[in-house]
Amino acid sequence: MNQNLIIKLNKACILFFLSFTLFGCGGGGGSNVQTVTYPSVTLTSSHSTITENSGTEVSITATASKTSTENIVVTLATTGTATDGTDYSAVNGTTITITAGATTGTKTLTIPDDSVYEGDETAIVAISAFSGGYAAESGPQGI
Repeated sequence: MNQNLIIKLNKACILFFLSFTLFGCGGGGGSNVQTVTYPSVTLTSSHSTITENSGTEVSITATASKTSTENIVVTLATTGTATDGTDYSAVNGTTITITAGATTGTKTLTIPDDSVYEGDETAIVAISAFSGGYAAESGPQGI
């Protein structure tokens, strides 16, 4: 009785870009305009489809477009027909930390064999919030 857990990626919803321009004042005749660009964060998964009783571990990686001087903490949420904490290890409300100076952080989830045949199910992992590293949530984020 093989079942598949399908991890859906909706990358169009998770990338955001935030920038602003600083105008300086003072003399010197040179340009005093500086553009500051903050990190944007995307999520990727090591697998998109797996068999439930395979014992496979799935890595969810948060990648920042550039490093930050402080940690970026990405909070995850889950939806789909698979049950968080039953069909896969609990992910909803957990975080991935991208440490200061790095561009990636990873969370591993496991797929146990719950011995109940349910047919194919989906687990959709989304970004529910950001903190630190000047990253900001820009509406619902999801993969």
